[in-house]
Amino acid sequence: MNSLAELVLALLFFAWLVVTCLCQVQSRLQDRLRRSDLFGLIPRWHFFAPRPAMQDFVLVFRDRTPSGALSPWRETPHPPVSHPLVRAVWNPGRRHIKAVTDTTIELMKLVAEERSKREIELSVPYLALLNHVSELPRLDEDCLTQFVLVASQSSAVKKSPTVIFVSSLHAIG
Repeated sequence: MNSLAELVLALLFFAWLVVTCLCQVQSRLQDRLRRSDLFGLIPRWHFFAPRPAMQDFVLVFRDRTPSGALSPWRETPHPPVSHPLVRAVWNPGRRHIKAVTDTTIELMKLVAEERSKREIELSVPYLALLNHVSELPRLDEDCLTQFVLVASQSSAVKKSPTVIFVSSLHAIG
């Protein structure tokens, strides 16, 4: 009896694997299988974006000291990059980069919707980026900080970087 249950379970998981593989390729069969997937059990794996990104987003910041002097703009640091073979298996820095990128995209949506500055400054993406920038090491902890989102085009498109959004100055001390 136990081996029969194991066999049925193994066949069930094998069928699930086959259906999952079939649903990764666009076809009429995929459409039919996805329509009948009432509980969302068939995963979607996308190794490549349907529309590749044509620009990178850079988050830069500067500080204003109590004397009123402004520091130069600095790019937020990226996590250290390990050897490519190690990154294929273990890449914890990728989550940090993805979190900043996703938050940047969400803030850009609010800017594109032409929301008020106050509404943007109270939004979760804005506060998350402000928190990220505020946690970076400073020479003077009693300062104000400001961040800017900049879009830089891919190397195929030769355009100068575009400022997307400039934050207000915020106390971090």
